[in-house]
Amino acid sequence: MKKGLLLGMMLICLICGSAFAAPAVTDGSVTAWIGENGYLSLQSEDGVIRRLPLAMNDLMGMTEKEVICLAADQRIISVNKDGTGSFVTDAEIAAEQLKQLPTLEEGILTAAGEQISAYAVAVASDGAYLYFAERENDLCRLRIRPLGDSTDTALPGSRDAYVLALADRTIAEPVSMTVTKDALALTAADGSIAVMNLITGEEMTFTAEGNQTRAACQADNMLYRYARPDGQGWVLERSTVLLSGAQTPAETPAPTASAATAKAPAATKTPSPTKTPVASQ
Repeated sequence: MKKGLLLGMMLICLICGSAFAAPAVTDGSVTAWIGENGYLSLQSEDGVIRRLPLAMNDLMGMTEKEVICLAADQRIISVNKDGTGSFVTDAEIAAEQLKQLPTLEEGILTAAGEQISAYAVAVASDGAYLYFAERENDLCRLRIRPLGDSTDTALPGSRDAYVLALADRTIAEPVSMTVTKDALALTAADGSIAVMNLITGEEMTFTAEGNQTRAACQADNMLYRYARPDGQGWVLERSTVLLSGAQTPAETPAPTASAATAKAPAATKTPSPTKTPVASQ
C-alpha cells in the first residue's frame, strides 16, 4: 500500500515537473485554464465556454480527448475536452498518456525523443507549434518550431502568420510561458507580462502588480494572473477584463479555491464575448 502510494506521488512529481504543468493548455482548438475559485474553464473551437466546478492545482497536458489535471486534493483527474464528464486517472496511466509531450529540465528541452535546445528557460505548445525562450549569451530569444504537419510559411493575416512572425525576437527572460488558442503570454521574474495576440497580431504589456505573479494567460477576452505559493499549484491572483479604447480594465481578486470531486457536475455554458482590439496597458 505504502509502496503504491509512494510510486504514485513520484509519478505526480515527475509529471508536474514537466514542461506542461501550467495554469492553461491548448491544442489550438480547445483551451483549458484555471479560473475563479480554481475551477476549470474549457473553451471549445466555436467559442463556447464551459466552467466546471472542479478545483485544480495544475494542468498537466491535453490528449486527443481529455485534459489531464492535478486536482486540489492531489488526485489526477481526466476531464473530457467537451466538458461532458471527468474521472480519476491512475498516475502511471497519466504518465503514459503524456510521455509524448515536450519536457524541459535544467535547460534541456526535448520533444519526441529529440533534443531541441540546451539553453531553454520556458516552453509551451499548442500542438501545432512549440514556443520556447532560449538564452543566448546575455540575451533571451523567443523561438518558434513547427510541429507535425505545420509549416514555416502561412497566409498573411492568419494565426499561423502571427505565430511565425514572433520567431527569434529578443525578449525579457520569462519564468513561465503559456499559450491558448488566443494568445501567447510570457511572465517575467518581476511579475510583468507580455501578451502576444495570435488572432489579431496585437501585442500588450502589463506592469507587475507585486512580485508574486509567476504565470499568466489570455483567454475569453480576459487576462488571468497566477501565483505559485511554495510551489504547490497555481493560485489565481486576479482576472482582468480586456477592454477596448482608453477604459480602465475591471479587475477582481480571485476567490478561494475549493476541493475537486471525482465526477464533474454539470458545466455552465456561456457564449464567448466578441473579440475587440485592446489598448496597451
